[in-house]
Amino acid sequence: METIQQSTARVIVVFSEGAHFFPLAEEIVRQNITDRQWIASEAWVFSTLISRAELMSSFTGTIGIAIRRGEIPGLENFLLGIHPGSGPNTGLVEEFWEINFDCKFEGKTSTNSSLYEVKGKICTGSEELNSRKTAYSDVSKLRASYNVYKAVYALAHSLHNLMSCEPGKGPFQNNSCADITTVQPWQLLHYLARVNFTTHYGDRVSFDENGDALAIYDVINWQRADDGSVKTVTIGLYDESAPAGQQLTLNEDKIFW
Repeated sequence: METIQQSTARVIVVFSEGAHFFPLAEEIVRQNITDRQWIASEAWVFSTLISRAELMSSFTGTIGIAIRRGEIPGLENFLLGIHPGSGPNTGLVEEFWEINFDCKFEGKTSTNSSLYEVKGKICTGSEELNSRKTAYSDVSKLRASYNVYKAVYALAHSLHNLMSCEPGKGPFQNNSCADITTVQPWQLLHYLARVNFTTHYGDRVSFDENGDALAIYDVINWQRADDGSVKTVTIGLYDESAPAGQQLTLNEDKIFW
């Protein structure tokens, strides 16, 4: 924040949480400061607190780095196929159902009782999830979830390779293999460090010599939608696994400065 207050540069980089940056953002708009190019950290490039129509007079064109977005095959159909009673433990599903459809299941203590008292609706369990557009069913902008998806696959590949070890040709003492029934964390880590695969989305998953995942980030640009709201447009990609000199790609024609 000190850098921002003292800087008169045309390009300003801000590393801050959205909530911390918001008071300054309001003051920037109040003083009608518009001749600046803002570079956002991942902490606030998707902050709904900052990316508001009333702040866009000063912040349209903001560029930021974001966790890679990806698609998870079959997730949307799976989510839309969940219904109360479809499994042995559906308490959370029923709670979500009551909030989503403003209703209450008969004979159950509702977490949504205030809405029920006002509207008096009874949940039937046959309501259609795809009849409502909610964040729950929107799988088009998965970022954290996509990273969890890749992590699960990394572990699955590690376990597969561990179980495929041939006796006498293993990587451990005396060329031994790990016993899947008594596998130790350090043995799984050995295989995890050597994971190298590509997701259906085309992203490579592997780790460097320090055990860090190879970085991959989307480059995001804030633009104004036709209705005045803020839309985030992916304008490029930083991929550490790409050949030297090709790690950063930008679609300059899509950038709004």
